[in-house]
Amino acid sequence: MKILERIAYLLILAAAIVWTFSRTIAPWLMAVGALGVLATHLRERYDGKNLRRRRIVRMRWLLGLFYCVTAYFMFKGGMEWLPFLCIAVVIELYTLFVISRTETDD
Repeated sequence: MKILERIAYLLILAAAIVWTFSRTIAPWLMAVGALGVLATHLRERYDGKNLRRRRIVRMRWLLGLFYCVTAYFMFKGGMEWLPFLCIAVVIELYTLFVISRTETDD
């Protein structure tokens, strides 16, 4: 599953870079990457007692939706996708730092 997640993130990164060169290919890259991230995050479960970790897993589900909204706005052709991508990246960084901290606490 980690391989699919890494490929999905690489596609999202490629879409953000390719947007400057080709606005017809970039939305498709973002859509496939966003669906990959959403699929991997929706399969993520936490059944432990740590409430912070459980909240982070739910935030990661929302994060997948932010990437899908980013892909939608890329298809529309404007620059509205950029704030959604920035929000998703900030949430992603926050969740990664909190997950690494809660793994050391468990």
